[in-house]
Amino acid sequence: MDGLAEEEIRRAAAEELRERLRNVIRRRDIKQRPLAGLARVAPSSVTNALKTDRPLPGLNIMLAIGSVLEVDQDWIKEKVNIANGTTPLAEGSTRTWVVGVLPPVARGFLMREQVGVMAAYLEAGKSVVLAGTGGVGKSQIAGWYARSVGDEQQDGEDQLDLVVWVDAATRSSVVSTYAQAYEEVVASRVRVHHASVGRTGDQAEQQKAAEKFVNWMSTTDRSWLIVLDGAPSLGEVSGLLPDVAPSRRLVVTTRSRSAAWHTDSRVLIEVDQFTPEQALAYLRGALGHPKRRLGDADMDLAELASTLGHLPVGLSHAAAYLIDADLDVPTYLEDLRNRALRLVDVMPASEELPDEQRLPLAALWDISLEHADRARPQGLARPVLQLAALLDGQAGIPESLFTDDSVIHHLTEVNRCERCEDSGGNDAAGKVRERDVRVALRTLDRLHLTDHEQGLIRMHPLLQWAVREHPTIQLWSDAAVVAAGDALTRGWTEIPEGQVDEVLVRRLQSSARELQANDTNLALWNGEAHPVMFLYEMHLVERGAATTALKHFTDLLRQAEDRFEPRHLAVLMARLFVAECRGYAGAPEAAVHDLEGLLSDIRQDDSVNGQVVGAVLYSLGNWQGAAGQPTDAVATFTEALNYMDGEKEILTVEHNLAVFRCESGDMQEGDRMFRELVKRKTRLLGADHPETLASRHERARWRGLSDDTEYAAKEMARVLRDRQRVLGLTHPETLKAQHEAANWRIANGDREGGIADLELVIDLRTENLGPDAADTLLSRLMLASVRSEVWTQESVDALALVVRDIDRALSPNHPTRKRAHQNLKTAREVLRQTQRFGSITIGPAASGRLQSMWHATDSGGRTRYEPPPST
Repeated sequence: MDGLAEEEIRRAAAEELRERLRNVIRRRDIKQRPLAGLARVAPSSVTNALKTDRPLPGLNIMLAIGSVLEVDQDWIKEKVNIANGTTPLAEGSTRTWVVGVLPPVARGFLMREQVGVMAAYLEAGKSVVLAGTGGVGKSQIAGWYARSVGDEQQDGEDQLDLVVWVDAATRSSVVSTYAQAYEEVVASRVRVHHASVGRTGDQAEQQKAAEKFVNWMSTTDRSWLIVLDGAPSLGEVSGLLPDVAPSRRLVVTTRSRSAAWHTDSRVLIEVDQFTPEQALAYLRGALGHPKRRLGDADMDLAELASTLGHLPVGLSHAAAYLIDADLDVPTYLEDLRNRALRLVDVMPASEELPDEQRLPLAALWDISLEHADRARPQGLARPVLQLAALLDGQAGIPESLFTDDSVIHHLTEVNRCERCEDSGGNDAAGKVRERDVRVALRTLDRLHLTDHEQGLIRMHPLLQWAVREHPTIQLWSDAAVVAAGDALTRGWTEIPEGQVDEVLVRRLQSSARELQANDTNLALWNGEAHPVMFLYEMHLVERGAATTALKHFTDLLRQAEDRFEPRHLAVLMARLFVAECRGYAGAPEAAVHDLEGLLSDIRQDDSVNGQVVGAVLYSLGNWQGAAGQPTDAVATFTEALNYMDGEKEILTVEHNLAVFRCESGDMQEGDRMFRELVKRKTRLLGADHPETLASRHERARWRGLSDDTEYAAKEMARVLRDRQRVLGLTHPETLKAQHEAANWRIANGDREGGIADLELVIDLRTENLGPDAADTLLSRLMLASVRSEVWTQESVDALALVVRDIDRALSPNHPTRKRAHQNLKTAREVLRQTQRFGSITIGPAASGRLQSMWHATDSGGRTRYEPPPST
């Protein structure tokens, strides 16, 4: 090696070792005499170990002192051996010379696939960029590889001559480390040059030495590995990347996945969170600390890993916290879910961080936030990220929410305020455009603060937590909550009728729940109850999750009653939705009772909006019918017509009025009303509109109940085909028509075809709604009730098994549960009669009527359960 000064390298190693020991002693405020006692060495040995002008003690003494100070023993061995006369880059040396300080190996370090992929590319002569958000373990992966190619590895086959570890957070730090490496490794007059460059900080000299080091690395025949750890962007290290070859290797770790990193000679490897299996294995190892006395179940550890998003740094901090606090995992999980607690309340303090980490989780992403804010459009990335932090970043946030008018207005206000503060005056500019928001979203994605793919924004839950608590964001938190609520509300109301994208709705609904949970200042209750708290839960009701929604609306009603007067709109609407949920949960009589009470209270206050009265009457009519009170339902819907203004609202009420005309026994008038409704809806809404199809569906059903099974079978089959074409094969209304079509197909004599259709409906409902959904169980009940023309013990037992599942899944008052027990009672009676008098066959038409488990559809496309027809 040209110009290597062996003696200077030995002195530099001794001084580096002493400086690290002195730093630890200062940080811990340990005196030399107590240190000597703990290390069981003479006080003079400690003095010799720390003072520059003294001879360095022997290896065993240095290891004893280092053990007390918790300094890496292998590192001490390396420095002592170098100081005692071994120069790694000297000809014939078997040692690797290391410049810079490698990160300590994390407790419980896991080998990950990126290590092997990286090694293969490096050995093929390509440089590697490890990209990922803060805390995923990029530095640990690079550090493990650096050790594997040094003299710590076992077989010596791939040992490199030189490893340089560079803190690349700023360009100046890279230049400084390169200059240090040049002086230590290349320059002939190490001490003289070092004094002028490394210690005086002469930037021009450092730059010159760094350039010489880059040139030397690009041309030397010695092998090396350079790790640039934490480079903000390619621009920050431009001109500082040496040429690579199979024996000259370069690794960069960064939070940026900019396309600029990709070249023919450079490969970008994404580093993500742990897999669930890796996270569980890590927690097992990290919590296997001798200080921890509690046992941890794998189920609890898996839940903890999931709650922390499998982020390696989050898991390491959580493990340290659990060990120091002597806390069990279930209790810790409760703390993590408590929105009243801050991130600093559930993670270790800065001085207690594991693995010599420097940043607490709350500050881990500050560097990325600062870089994002400096990108154009300047200052916009942070408020956009705040909005993402309020919503469900794991399920995925639709990009369209960020370009909603309310969000654009909010971002404009934030932008103008920030400009106003910077300029010290008013600023009329600062208007944010939709294009600006999209650029900001791309910036956040590039810096690994979010993942932006296929129109969805995803964000790590720990990062969301840190962002929500960030002091620079708190000022705008309430305004951001309201803007997000407005965007979610508009996202729901602008979905075209009958064209509900269930996946989109579930994502919006999940974000609506997260928003309410994160609304710690109750901004959604500021004067009024924000509609976002109502909309999505009612959609759940109509999809069979009434019990879940009932809990939500009961809590919402309690909060509304605490904040507003009894006649306030929020209180009235919450009472309405609670009643609806009780009905859908299988208690129509309870729904009628609640709605009658609500209507009585409303009638006592003339100031209540007529639309509210109409909504209550509409709901009351539905549940009167479901509770077996069709005559009352007719009267209620007739009154409701007085509160309906638009033609569409009138058609909706008249549809239900026709249903209960039929149910109350006036089949002729009901059929006439349905016939007229189909004509008027076709003219106003179109033949393919869901409400037009709903009236056709009901007319076919009631014609079948009037013994016109041929018409019912043919028309329901046509309704099914139209719904499949318009709504799709798995839409709930399509499956409802398929269920009914199968029933009337059986009733019209095609038992085999109807049963095959029912089996398909059951498969589709099980897949889309779940095995315990009311509609799924309804189809299973119908199949078990009509599968055999003649009841046998085997078929009755099969029906009893279905009834058992219904009893387990549905409430005692649920209409389907009542029908199930009625059908089972009928089947057992028929079986007894068969055993006594011989075979009794149920004819096709009778089968369709006797065993029917159909359900009516109101004009809004909602399922309205009704009692079984009389037999």
